[in-house]
Amino acid sequence: MRRFLIVNPRSDSAFVDFVNESASAEAPEELQDALRAKFPHAVVRLRNLDGETFNAWYIYRDGYWVSDGGGERAVPDGQ
Repeated sequence: MRRFLIVNPRSDSAFVDFVNESASAEAPEELQDALRAKFPHAVVRLRNLDGETFNAWYIYRDGYWVSDGGGERAVPDGQ
């Protein structure tokens, strides 16, 4: 099955390069373990939707989505 990697933040070229170097992992947990050696807050999550013919892995350097502009959390005010 094909795999798509959604990396955040894309603007961190060192993180993106390290993800690509480690992308041979067989499972999200395996990739997360490899990333945490260099990026201790990294989180990898599998998106598993019925009917999809591919796997999507969400890869967060800081454990959550951050904007490319300044590393701020992309959540609504008050949360």
